[in-house]
Amino acid sequence: MPKSDPKVINNKQANKVALGNTAQQVTAAIARNTEQIEELKALTEKIYRHVVWRRVFMFVKIAIIAIPIIIGAIYLPNYLRNSGLSNLLNPVQEANGVLESSGLLESLESLRELR
Repeated sequence: MPKSDPKVINNKQANKVALGNTAQQVTAAIARNTEQIEELKALTEKIYRHVVWRRVFMFVKIAIIAIPIIIGAIYLPNYLRNSGLSNLLNPVQEANGVLESSGLLESLESLRELR
């Protein structure tokens, strides 16, 4: 049986030790990565919930602004017409009404006829 060289045996043992250390390092790195991935998942879920709630409140905010404007555009003209406040919307008609009621309109027309 040939004798093996002691240096070769020591190199093989050193390689086994180095591979063992490398395997332990890889296992430790995988464990750290797994923990970090779990932390990132938790943060991502929080961010997702935050984005969803922002979208919901953006819709609510738009609805709070838009709904009264739409209701006002539908009902306000009828309300003003029926309440007698329509003169505020048309100042020319209001001025004509004042002139007619005071008799100034007839006076102005008679002045035109005199010319």
